[in-house]
Amino acid sequence: MNSTTGVDRAAFTQMIDDNYGLLIRIATSKIPDMSSAEDAVAETCAAAWERWRAGESVGVGWLRTVLSRRICDHYRSRPPTRLHTEPATEGADVEVDTRTDVQRAISGLTHREAEVIYLTYWCQAKAAEIAHRHGTTIEATWAVLSRARRRLRVLLEV
Repeated sequence: MNSTTGVDRAAFTQMIDDNYGLLIRIATSKIPDMSSAEDAVAETCAAAWERWRAGESVGVGWLRTVLSRRICDHYRSRPPTRLHTEPATEGADVEVDTRTDVQRAISGLTHREAEVIYLTYWCQAKAAEIAHRHGTTIEATWAVLSRARRRLRVLLEV
């Protein structure tokens, strides 16, 4: 423990070491570029350090939540080139065949439709935020989302 700040650096380092593999698996399952995935994890660890230094608790749930936000920030700052829908943890409820079908169906959408689906369902972005990002109206965003949902239903029924 650092006597001047009361911060236990060794405990923090151990906590990060214990969770780093999980964080990297999550990030690389969602961000195809390894450098960007590592950046998202590094930003998460930096936020964890600030919280830890302030005497607040940092657990795996908190780390996953912050990482999820960093991944969404990554896609909000640049359009995704390919959507990654694989669950990052073991024991996920989704079957491999289903994930493959969903990936295939999403690849059948236009880039804009795929991005709106991704931002809506994975990043939980609001229609107003997506509209602002695309420089359109909320109504236009809802129209794209509605069209994308219809196309996904058709593509998944085949």
